[in-house]
Amino acid sequence: MSGGASAEQGEPRGLGLGSGVGLVVSSMVGSVVWVCAGYMVSFGRLSPMAVLGAWTLGGLLAMCGALAYSEAVKALPGNGGEYHLLSRQWHPALGFAAGWSSLLFGFAAPAAMDAVMAVEYLRTAGVSPPFDDRWMATGLIVLMVLLHGLRLSASRRANHLLFATKALLVVVWLVVGALYGGTQLPDAGRAGLGFDADAFTGNLFYVMLGYSGWNAAIYAAGEFRRPARDVPRSMLLGCLLSGLLYLAINFVFLANVPPGEMGAGISSKTWTLAHLVMSRLAGESAARLVSAGMVFVFLGTLGALFYIGPRVSAAMASDGLMPRWLGFRRNGPPLVAVLVQAAVALVLVWSLSAKELIESISQVLVLYSGLVCLGVWRMRLQQGVAIAARGLVGAAVFFGVVLFMFVSHPPPLWGLLASLGVPLAIYVVLPRRGEPSVSLSPP
Repeated sequence: MSGGASAEQGEPRGLGLGSGVGLVVSSMVGSVVWVCAGYMVSFGRLSPMAVLGAWTLGGLLAMCGALAYSEAVKALPGNGGEYHLLSRQWHPALGFAAGWSSLLFGFAAPAAMDAVMAVEYLRTAGVSPPFDDRWMATGLIVLMVLLHGLRLSASRRANHLLFATKALLVVVWLVVGALYGGTQLPDAGRAGLGFDADAFTGNLFYVMLGYSGWNAAIYAAGEFRRPARDVPRSMLLGCLLSGLLYLAINFVFLANVPPGEMGAGISSKTWTLAHLVMSRLAGESAARLVSAGMVFVFLGTLGALFYIGPRVSAAMASDGLMPRWLGFRRNGPPLVAVLVQAAVALVLVWSLSAKELIESISQVLVLYSGLVCLGVWRMRLQQGVAIAARGLVGAAVFFGVVLFMFVSHPPPLWGLLASLGVPLAIYVVLPRRGEPSVSLSPP
């Protein structure tokens, strides 16, 4: 069985630990963290400490998930992410549903969201072309196709360059905030903020969406030179770095923007939270430069999504669940899969707002991650695979919290149908060339 698109199929192994960490951080530090604080304070009425607590809890859950995934990848190496793992942990039908959901909710929708957010920051930088924002977002997506659809070497270099640029800009923004910004959080009681368990749990879905890239390395696991060692380390180090960045970004927001103004940037076309912070600290000219730089932050995430997303389609094509032309070309990236992801992202750009995109994907993404974690226990108990204790604990914690989140905030019926019901129905009637192996042998 192929186990997804692999090195033997013309896909050279070229990723190391540094590339893996960059891939994870680039996937995680995207649009959500730059807008989520506004939602949590303005609509959830959560106190600053509750906001920081939610991001801390999200980081710990991501680390638990990374520990569980690390054990799963050791036993089941290969590209394809949740599709690859669930197909072999549970059943190919569930992996198929996860693959289709990853294409739509895991990569295309976040790509559309990052493209839209990049355009919004471009406008706050003073660049206002006389045409619809969606045309600008379309241009950014086309750029990603050119960078990631033609040559593997060019795709990897572009991803490294965008990550380095993104990291530098975020660090500069944080340094300015630390040196010249406030160091005290606002009084929650005076601002009418507090802790509401229902609001906290509901917003935790948004926080987990912000952390959703913690498992990015598994989507390209077959391209690592030493996957058993570097994929787990990439996820854990990437989670740690991203979690620290998230806490720092939210602290700068909360310490420098009055609670009454936190939500205004969500719908504003003239400024954003990051722009407002820099405007208060260093003036409007500096704020415009920051907004221009933030465009590259979103491009970094957009690039990571277009690097790893098509690997899911390619892995499914390798297993006969999608047409072969979606797979890797000889010594080249999966161009058709890149084009398909771009097409879905463009449909979403032209049909949904950024808020609708966030709400449509926040619950779906954690569903399949929770099932992978539950599958780690199945691998240990029913299939006799040796799983380290830390992986079992991480899997139990992650799945337990996800289960609680879904019980307290059930997903809408359309979300379940789109992410699970429709793909399973397609699987039943889809002609298939073969099935990925489900059974595992003890080491």
